[in-house]
Amino acid sequence: MDPAKDAELQKAITANRVLTVRQRPGSTQADYGIIGFEKGTSGQILLFPKSLKQFANQRVIGVKYDLLEWPEVSKSQQAPKPKTPKQPPKRKPQDPETPVLPTKTAREESAVPQLLKFPEPVVEESGGSNLEIEEIKGQVRQAMEALEEGKQVAAFNLLKRIIEH
Repeated sequence: MDPAKDAELQKAITANRVLTVRQRPGSTQADYGIIGFEKGTSGQILLFPKSLKQFANQRVIGVKYDLLEWPEVSKSQQAPKPKTPKQPPKRKPQDPETPVLPTKTAREESAVPQLLKFPEPVVEESGGSNLEIEEIKGQVRQAMEALEEGKQVAAFNLLKRIIEH
């Protein structure tokens, strides 16, 4: 409503019973208020039962919203309650012997597979030392830890060094 057309607000302004609370949407700064009415600011206007003239043009640095008395809002002025999205019913397979497999979306089909299968290791009967194998295992474990931490480049570089060694 236009402040000029609100009779109650106009009475409060002339009686110095108004606090304009400045609220900055999307800001991390706290709300603050200015004693008096400031037209065109985003925020709320609070009306007090007594005059605030002695505090005119001063800044209020703390507003305890839980101490405010809010007027009752009629049902016609209330915002509608948000509707929860309906989930489609789960489908049961037609034939219990042949399960219904979920279809892949185009994005899933074009995605690079996340799991790579490596060939089974071939046991060589060479005279390689266990110490060398344990060292390589330790380096591979380091690469795996780097992958778990989301450090793909570091893991790749560790594996590349193992192969070149």
